[in-house]
This record gives sequence, structure tokens and C-alpha cells, in this order.
Amino acid sequence: MAQTGSLVIQKVLQLLRSPGVLEGEIARLSQQSGAELKPILPEQVLSQNISVELAERSAKVRYPVLYVYVSYVQNQMREKFRSFSGIVRTTLELRVSHERAEVVTRDVGCYLDALTEILTRSRGDWGQGMFFNGGYEIEINPAKSGGRNFVQAAKISFDVNLSLK
Repeated sequence: MAQTGSLVIQKVLQLLRSPGVLEGEIARLSQQSGAELKPILPEQVLSQNISVELAERSAKVRYPVLYVYVSYVQNQMREKFRSFSGIVRTTLELRVSHERAEVVTRDVGCYLDALTEILTRSRGDWGQGMFFNGGYEIEINPAKSGGRNFVQAAKISFDVNLSLK
């Protein structure tokens, strides 16, 4: 199980941390929408599944931040002679903070647009037995106290089909 999750996480991190991919899409949407969006730098894309409260207590969080983690793994044994052939549910959890609640909500929407555009362009074969069909689900949580007065989180979850020998 650990190998399946880490393979997918490493591929997603590679995609999001690639020079110009996430930062370029955010800059394009920022210019298009007129919103002043801060870039999400590669060091702000983390492989962790940690609550907002714990993250803020344990380390200085630099918003916006993007957490990448595996939600669940399902070995469906669709391919008879494979050790694993199934789904790895992957989650991108975006957290944005600002002094004004309406700005947090607007920014979350813009960042989600950037992330979903990157996922849409990344449909297909990812190599190493990974395939992404382009589907995803978005869950947006309400803004609450935290960060720079307000913090809001949103999750994009998607399945990566994985086949290992």
C-alpha cells in the first residue's frame, strides 16, 4: 500500500512543482480575473495530511499552501497477474488565508480554477502504470478563523488508476 501511494504522490508533486506549471497558471488567471493572487511556490506544495490547527501550531505556515496526500487505496485486482491494479484516490488540499473573508473566498475559487486546469491538461498516461482519466471532485469548506484572520480550505480529489507488476 505504501508503495502505491508514494508513487502517485511523487508523480503529482513532480507535476505541480515543475517550473512554471502552477505558478504560470496562477499568474494567467490572476491577470485574467484582475485578482492579485500570490503564487504557490514549489516549497508551498507539501506531501502532508495535516489539520489547519495542527499545521499552524507546529510550524509557521506560509499561505497559500497546497497539501498533497492519498485518501485511500483500493486494489480491485482487475488485472489477473498484477500485484496491484486499482485506484489511488489522491487529494489536493488548498488553504488560503486573508484579512477579509470575501477575498479568501474569491482567491480559493481562482486557485481551484488553476489547479483544475492543470489536472485537465494532465489527462492520460502518467507512466509507471499510472493513468488519470481527468475526473475530479471539489469540496469547499467554509472560511473560519485562522491564518491572517480568516482561512478557507478546499479539496480536489481524483482517482489515479494504477497497475503494478
